[in-house]
Amino acid sequence: MDSHLVWPLSNLWLGVSIEDQAAADERVPHLLSIPAVVHFVSAEPLLGPVDMSGWLRTNKIWTIVGGESGPNFRPMNMEWARSLRDQCVAAGSPFFMKQKAAFRTEMGTYLEEEDGSRWVWKQYPGDLKPPERVE
Repeated sequence: MDSHLVWPLSNLWLGVSIEDQAAADERVPHLLSIPAVVHFVSAEPLLGPVDMSGWLRTNKIWTIVGGESGPNFRPMNMEWARSLRDQCVAAGSPFFMKQKAAFRTEMGTYLEEEDGSRWVWKQYPGDLKPPERVE
């Protein structure tokens, strides 16, 4: 069996999961060292603030954010999610808010602003549609 695997780069999407800055510092450089059509970071469960601005300045990275779910879920500070959103917007990279931390999955699929307003962010690579306000 050939030990060299050749990936068809024309349709390869490659991602890593991160939960905090230490995980990002360890994993994102490895992710970006491998050619792919789409690089993505799944920041879930997001357990601390993450600064990806340096990587986002030179790479379009689809960033997906989510809190932990389940009976013993750990909280996610919305400021951490808003910071990642702001970094993505500044870099022109897509941002997807999956869910806040909650007992059940898919609860709170919006990003809550400091003023209490709620916005659905469902951007994808190549589709930077504006967020929709939740009433």
